[in-house]
Amino acid sequence: MARLSIETLMGIPSIAIGLVAYIWVVKPMGHFSAFSGGIALSMIMLPVITLSTEETLLLIPGSLREAALALGVSYPRTIVKVILPPG
Repeated sequence: MARLSIETLMGIPSIAIGLVAYIWVVKPMGHFSAFSGGIALSMIMLPVITLSTEETLLLIPGSLREAALALGVSYPRTIVKVILPPG
């Protein structure tokens, strides 16, 4: 479900994202700002960052995760202490 949402967001033209940022940020604030540009840019970059992070985490060997879980480490702690540091 998340991958489908990210791929859908990747297919949206940047002008449409700019219009959404205009409606969500500029109209309520009443003026243009760097904040509204940052919101639009973050919406454009979110799919790229998400997919590259996913690919990087897939490169980490599964044996590291399996070893931590076999030693009785909880799943969240495995992610924070074992999977993320090499990535």
